[in-house]
Amino acid sequence: MSDRPRPGRWIAHPADRINALRALIAPALLFAPFVSDFAAGYHWLYGIVIFMLIGKTNYLLHLHIHHPFSRNKALNLAFDLSMGSVSGMTASNWRIQHLYGHHRGIDGPYRGARAWQMEKYSGLRALSFSIVTLWDTFSAPIAESFAKGILANVAAPINYRWAFCEQMLLIGFVAALAAWQPWLTLTYLLPWYVVTHFITRYVDYLNHYGCEESPETTTRLRTTRYRAGSISRPTISATTPRTTCARARTGPRCRRSTRPSPTRSRRRT
Repeated sequence: MSDRPRPGRWIAHPADRINALRALIAPALLFAPFVSDFAAGYHWLYGIVIFMLIGKTNYLLHLHIHHPFSRNKALNLAFDLSMGSVSGMTASNWRIQHLYGHHRGIDGPYRGARAWQMEKYSGLRALSFSIVTLWDTFSAPIAESFAKGILANVAAPINYRWAFCEQMLLIGFVAALAAWQPWLTLTYLLPWYVVTHFITRYVDYLNHYGCEESPETTTRLRTTRYRAGSISRPTISATTPRTTCARARTGPRCRRSTRPSPTRSRRRT
């Protein structure tokens, strides 16, 4: 008999049950100060505390766009919107710039050439990269989804019209919060979003510095966790010779490996 876990009706893989619960609870924790005064005057401290609890929501969103948590489309949409509202980085953003951008070897539109930052590794270059690419990573998927979705109605590999609407929904939601409680939005929510985006850009620099990931060399995506505080990283594995990033004291470097990565029990459903 196979030892593979049976796909669930609501949650596709048993390993994602906790992740799915965390994804749905996260908005209640993040937006609680907007409906209650329990943290009045200490929003910064509350933000630090809940970062320990839900700071990995953007990482969960990354997992979700690769392997949807549910087999139910409506529930997957709920996960998209829930985690997108917490991270400030929508599922559509991830799909455009990461799933159908980075993993197809298309990085330029979403972070620019950044020749100086990518010339060699240093803490200063990593910091610079993480800051200067913030706007590109946020705005380029919006522009792309507008051009492909609103002007051309492209529906593959994703529905770009919905992608544009989802990103506009987030902007409209934040604008509504700003109109309702401007000071809390400015000093609590927006810094949360900026920190989340910054961590994503910093991890992107560490993970992919000097590494080429093309469809020819990347045959299968697996996701493993690399702990550095609350930061996790995606790892590409292939059964063909591949390029992997190694961490040295002087920074990331690339090496060739012909050893296939360990497989996970998780299967795409």
